[in-house]
Amino acid sequence: MADEAERVLVSKTLEFPAPADVMWETIADFGGLLRWWPSGIEAVDSEGAGRGMMRRLHLAGGRSVSERLAVLEPENRVMELELLDGRPAYMRWYFARYEVVPRASGSALLWSPRCDVEPGTADKARGFIEAGWGSVGKGLAAYAQAHAGA
Repeated sequence: MADEAERVLVSKTLEFPAPADVMWETIADFGGLLRWWPSGIEAVDSEGAGRGMMRRLHLAGGRSVSERLAVLEPENRVMELELLDGRPAYMRWYFARYEVVPRASGSALLWSPRCDVEPGTADKARGFIEAGWGSVGKGLAAYAQAHAGA
């Protein structure tokens, strides 16, 4: 009998001084990750458009990661990506939801990654997610600051 997976759910919020439309256009540009990602990605190859679009991230050190745009709802400013390969070996699957919401002083990103992992590895998965959040937060915060008056 196969071991039951552990589900890991995380929710993070980041406030931006830039308007929701500006931040949404940036985040929803699935092939344009290098516009705001702070470091560690040398190139992005993308294929297709809209829902189902694929991108391969070529990371420093020669590794690569493939992601698929699983959900794209511009009317709700929601997108969701699936990490296809390049996941840690203990991770069975990984999805991350990005939702941009307007705020009186700009906008906010509601980031909700989730994954199933091998039993006993949930803390490692949370560490993986926290590292991703560090890059997402740092890159988007700098981009938003530069475009606050847009």
